[in-house]
Amino acid sequence: MPGSLAFYKFQEKAAIEKQIDSLLQEAVYKVTERDRLQSHEAAVMSVSFSPKGNTIATASADKTVKFWNLNGREIQTLKGHHALVNSVVFSPDGQTISTASADTTAKLWSLNGKEIQKLIGHKAAVNSVAFSPDGQTIATASWDGSVKIWTRKGKEIATFRGHEAKVLSVRFSPDGHQLVSSDEAGKLIVWNLDLTPDDLRVRLRLGARLYTE
Repeated sequence: MPGSLAFYKFQEKAAIEKQIDSLLQEAVYKVTERDRLQSHEAAVMSVSFSPKGNTIATASADKTVKFWNLNGREIQTLKGHHALVNSVVFSPDGQTISTASADTTAKLWSLNGKEIQKLIGHKAAVNSVAFSPDGQTIATASWDGSVKIWTRKGKEIATFRGHEAKVLSVRFSPDGHQLVSSDEAGKLIVWNLDLTPDDLRVRLRLGARLYTE
């Protein structure tokens, strides 16, 4: 009897596992390709959805940024960078995008393709760009080993130096009080910020150096 009970439990377990496997396969095979966005002439380095999810932005090694709708139709092509574009992000309100390029600059653009601001200050390729949650501050990460903070008017607020290698990525925390950056040597640094939207002051609470104008 104990052997029969164990065999029954084994069969029951096998049946459940088979059912789970079947459901997982069904879920996987229901994931289908919707559209292909094909127009760039070189590698696509970055992609981003607008906050409403109705527009896609792509950044490419062909030095351009493109807007697409969800049907895969190209809406707009932004030209202005002089080297490959590494990163593209939408502002939280979806009305502005920011791009980071190997030409050492980052740019702000309107949705109609007009260049609004050029962020000049890095000494090497800018690999990543991010908006603060309120959309009023921009962070950039560069191969020059620094992270910079900017206003939307293009004014450099601060430079953070703590990395000893090329900085590859930067992101704000959801509350905007912290910033995390990563480099090619495997180091991540979490920076504690005090962002005041009224005067856009930035205070660094950790031990890295802070430069302000």
